Amino acid sequence: MFLKARSWMSRPQQKTVQEITAESEHHHIDRLSVFKRMGSARTHAHNPFWSDTWHISTLGLLKLVVFGPILLPIRIIGFLFTIVLASLIATIAVLGLPRSHFECGTSKPLSAPRNALKMMVPLLGRVLLWFLGYLWIDVKGKKVPMSEAPIVVANHIGPVEPIILAVLTWGMPVAAIENASIPFFGALTKIFLPIFIDRQNPDSRDLVKQEIESRAKAVTEGVYRHPLYMFPEGTTTNGTSVINFKTGAFNPRLPVQPLLIQFPHTPGHIHPSWGHPAPSLLELIFRLLCEPYNRCRLTWLPKVEPVSPDEMTEWPGPKIFANRVQRIFAEELGTPTTQYSFEDMKLMQEALKFSSRKLALEQGGAAVELKVIQSIISDLDIKDAKACLKRFHSLAKTKDGELTYE
Repeated sequence: MFLKARSWMSRPQQKTVQEITAESEHHHIDRLSVFKRMGSARTHAHNPFWSDTWHISTLGLLKLVVFGPILLPIRIIGFLFTIVLASLIATIAVLGLPRSHFECGTSKPLSAPRNALKMMVPLLGRVLLWFLGYLWIDVKGKKVPMSEAPIVVANHIGPVEPIILAVLTWGMPVAAIENASIPFFGALTKIFLPIFIDRQNPDSRDLVKQEIESRAKAVTEGVYRHPLYMFPEGTTTNGTSVINFKTGAFNPRLPVQPLLIQFPHTPGHIHPSWGHPAPSLLELIFRLLCEPYNRCRLTWLPKVEPVSPDEMTEWPGPKIFANRVQRIFAEELGTPTTQYSFEDMKLMQEALKFSSRKLALEQGGAAVELKVIQSIISDLDIKDAKACLKRFHSLAKTKDGELTYE
């Protein structure tokens, strides 16, 4: 199911701006869908949230027509059955556990019988990946013992990586508290003992920070059987750059092990990035289910630990450490680092409220690197940026994203 790495081809060579511009003039863009070519969106490759592989080529359309009627009925039944079965097992495994068992500061490892049930869920996760077209997954490198690196950090492209990390590490993620309340399926989240973050609670950030440090130390001591795993970018990207790393995984100042996740593909094959703006999750799953074979490559890098006195300080040690790991990811992936962040994605979502989808596509969903602006205007936060955006919209009479002297 997981195989050693072999030769592969990366994403197609990017076209020049002139070629892109000439090509985009021949394509009409009127809605956001995998069934419409994104033409002019390719001029915005600098935007890490914009996926330039959502269009469907002639080869892709041919595969949908030929393989879709054969693969889709079988895979969708298997996909849904596997999810329901995994959810049922997870529900039984966490049945009767109090809420405090999953809260920061009071979380505990699962008992042996519950952990035995948990072991079945990652196996079903691998079956789920099989139905999504990931028949084989190339693995390069070696995972180090948890006692040496209690935290696994990975880049985040789309909805497939959380399943891969759960299957590969059986570890404990950081998840939104809302996931725990989803009927029946919320148990799938709880079974991995995640660290829940409540974005509505102003104290949640500090609680999560303390819990990450506590759990990481407990992992090194053998209290927990599986490591923590996190996506330090905090959101999904298209893989063209490595965006700003949040410090959560680096606050304990303990060794981390980077895991590179790549989806090699050639023209006509889908790349499962889930940016913003983007087609719906159902469209992405539909394309994956119809694809005869999807490729994934995992690369374990050597563990990285804080080495300099600056990285060991309480602050800004975690940020310096995070920046160094970000650069390691970028070097290994062959992409640049940027200061884009989760806040830029939220600002893009706000901007889309004021524009049509057609305009959003034509403009490429521009991101502004808010952290660069904050380095100049130190007291600017995301709320201020959204307020400025609303003010700009009220002044932009033409509604084309530009202000005039009038």
